[in-house]
Amino acid sequence: MDQKQNIPIQIFELKTNKNKHSIEFGTKQLKECRSILKNNNIPAYLVFPKNETPYFEVIDIDNKDEFSNIFNYQGHCNKSRFEAAKSIKENKEKVIDRFKITSWIIGIIVFLLCVLSKTGLFSINPEDITMLVISIGLFLIPFANKIRILGIEFERMTNNKDK
Repeated sequence: MDQKQNIPIQIFELKTNKNKHSIEFGTKQLKECRSILKNNNIPAYLVFPKNETPYFEVIDIDNKDEFSNIFNYQGHCNKSRFEAAKSIKENKEKVIDRFKITSWIIGIIVFLLCVLSKTGLFSINPEDITMLVISIGLFLIPFANKIRILGIEFERMTNNKDK
């Protein structure tokens, strides 16, 4: 477990003896475990007892290599943190892209309303402006984590699972 993020970084399945059935069954168990954790990138290993040094045998279920670099705890922690940071960055970029598109659409609509108002095809009164400002605010609120209005700060509640 990564002690800082409290997430699994490696999974081991211990078996009493090595044979074709135990390898297939253990591999199936480890894959189900990763699927439950919703992370197929977690390294998973089968461990079998052995009569000579080092008295155990480790098989990487993804590479079928014995004695893969499984004991590099810090390396696996850093890898899992990097993947989490990368995922957060990608999600942030998606939100920013959606915000840009929404802002451009709202800007174009407001521009067209202003042009129509100046040409006389459409008239805007103070009530229409108020409704327009409220509508724009409601479109943009989902992109904000914190909003401060007249000295009062509103913050979006987040679910720990979403983090």
